[in-house]
Amino acid sequence: MVTNFQHSAESKLLQIKSVFKFKMLNDNGTKIAYNRNKVLCGGQIMGIDTDDAELMTEVFSQVPSAIIVIDSRGIIKKANRSALEMLGEDILEGRRWFEVINAVFRPKRDDGSEISTRDGKRLKVETRPLSKGQLVQMTDLTQTRQLQDKLSHMERLSSLGKMAASLAHQIRTPLSAAILYAANLANPKLPPLSRVAFQKKLMSRLEALESQVSDILMYAKSGEQTVSKIDAVDLVEQVANSTAAVITHGNAELVTELGERPMPILGNITALNGALSNLVTNAVEAGADKVMIKLIADQSCVTVFVANNGPCIPEDKRQKIFEPFYTTKSTGTGLGLAVVQAVAKVHQGSVGLTSWDGYPVVFSIKIPKYVREIEPSPSIIEETSFHAA
Repeated sequence: MVTNFQHSAESKLLQIKSVFKFKMLNDNGTKIAYNRNKVLCGGQIMGIDTDDAELMTEVFSQVPSAIIVIDSRGIIKKANRSALEMLGEDILEGRRWFEVINAVFRPKRDDGSEISTRDGKRLKVETRPLSKGQLVQMTDLTQTRQLQDKLSHMERLSSLGKMAASLAHQIRTPLSAAILYAANLANPKLPPLSRVAFQKKLMSRLEALESQVSDILMYAKSGEQTVSKIDAVDLVEQVANSTAAVITHGNAELVTELGERPMPILGNITALNGALSNLVTNAVEAGADKVMIKLIADQSCVTVFVANNGPCIPEDKRQKIFEPFYTTKSTGTGLGLAVVQAVAKVHQGSVGLTSWDGYPVVFSIKIPKYVREIEPSPSIIEETSFHAA
């Protein structure tokens, strides 16, 4: 019986195109490569001399990428030395590909375009269908992924160091005002109307402090998110609910164009909700009275557009607004759009800024589609049926 994991992992391994344009055969026990236009004749390869055949055999054996050839029954016919080392197996040829998947791969939620193995490697898997089976190429991206994570962590630590100095006076001002208002509330002779006014001012200053702390935490944690499969339509609906009070308070209108389900993405719904809500809130605070959230999906990506009819952002500021601590607001931390960009980056996406007719400011967040759960190839379906029988 084939498990759901087998289907998921096998589908993952068959979804990306291979860059190799040749197949590997075995003629009298010799590993060779041949062009589709060449034919075998009398045990020899017509059109390719012995030196070329030996060279292609050596290339197959020594190439750093793992190369595996699977026949139409799902059995591994050929595997080079890199495949054995990368997968940590002594023998691959003659084994069923499903068995190797179950033994070696341990998919994680944050794999993205890679797949985790039992020993912690991150492998990029590319495949191409052959006339009778599959060609699988794997590249070890473990060190690259580790370096990217370390670099991202160091960048955040560096930014947090700058943040401490930048926010010192911004936190001190509302904090000093809050202490003053709280002291006035302790006056027993304070008239009821004045007490209510001081209470509102105190709450206003405390909310400003809470907002600044939230921005700091969001920015600091933007690269350390737990992800899961979510539908972008559900995400936008949640953002609409989260920003309802802001829209009402600003006498603005929020319009959504969601499109058709499903629009699956892999992400952290809390972080994405915070980033999109930030864009809506910024639009209202900038003076927009109409905000539109639009979803557009293609074969590879889902793009969320947040458009507003507020004042246009000057060209000379369009690059600066995404820098940490850059702000044009007297009470801003300068982290709002930096958080948006950081959230998009950790989701392997990107942020853009453009304009539409009637909407001078249009932010976009493009995120790759979640494509792990795809249909297996015909040869795999046949293999599954064979096992089930």
